[in-house]
Amino acid sequence: MTRKPGLLLACALVPIALLTGCGSSHSKTGAGAQLSAAKHNAAQAFADCQKAAANPGDTPPERTILQSECTDIRTGNVTALKAAGQQLCVQEAALMPKARRAAMLAGCKQKVP
Repeated sequence: MTRKPGLLLACALVPIALLTGCGSSHSKTGAGAQLSAAKHNAAQAFADCQKAAANPGDTPPERTILQSECTDIRTGNVTALKAAGQQLCVQEAALMPKARRAAMLAGCKQKVP
């Protein structure tokens, strides 16, 4: 099994960051184009999240967390998205062999501040 839910979270945070950073542009045309691109990226991240949440290889807790992430992407709730990403990373770590679990948990803390 080679699932990478951390990658999903990283990809999901990009459009949200773009949406929150759009106000810094001085050009109305530039800001409009940036907002349009951010909306497109957020819609793509949501679609990707829904596909990931439908993965039959995920455990029920992972699926629940992914569904929560999808909602957070849709609503733009970055704080909740980060928390869900942390939960998902911990769930993934629990599935790892003991020898790799501690390193993965340490990585979970670094990836999601």
